[in-house]
Amino acid sequence: MPIEFNCSQCDSHLRIADEHAGKKGRCPTCQSLFDIPSNQDFKVGSPFPTGSDAERTQEYYQPASKPDFPNENNPYATPTSTGHAGMRGRKAPHRGTQIFVFSILGLFCCFPFGIIAWVMANEDLAKMRRGTMDASGKSFTQAGRVIGIVTVALNGISIIYNLLTFVFA
Repeated sequence: MPIEFNCSQCDSHLRIADEHAGKKGRCPTCQSLFDIPSNQDFKVGSPFPTGSDAERTQEYYQPASKPDFPNENNPYATPTSTGHAGMRGRKAPHRGTQIFVFSILGLFCCFPFGIIAWVMANEDLAKMRRGTMDASGKSFTQAGRVIGIVTVALNGISIIYNLLTFVFA
């Protein structure tokens, strides 16, 4: 007799073959992991659909298969993304445009933005190399880093020139 229960996350009605009792499963609707209960866990008269509603739920859902788990030691680990090419998966979004804008502001307006752009760019480029950040903004990040370095260098030269002018004038 199949095991019927509702997903605790999305409340979808699930029907699973009883030989999978006690194993881990994945909801086909919301992809959340759950423990497949045994038939003993349900009381007689549980509130599941009957009649025509029951006929619509005749699909059997299999437990989550091992290939879905990236790490066998952690069955709760998020499976790898198999979506379309534009999906970022679990990577952090890039901040390339923000870094580029900060570097331009530092060059023409407010010097500290150049320092901020340089520091942010170094951190983001390191994350992109490690693969934990979306690399699609790498060119903007690199450009912002270079402009940030130029901003710091020009302002450093300007400060030194002004100090020398003040001391020897």
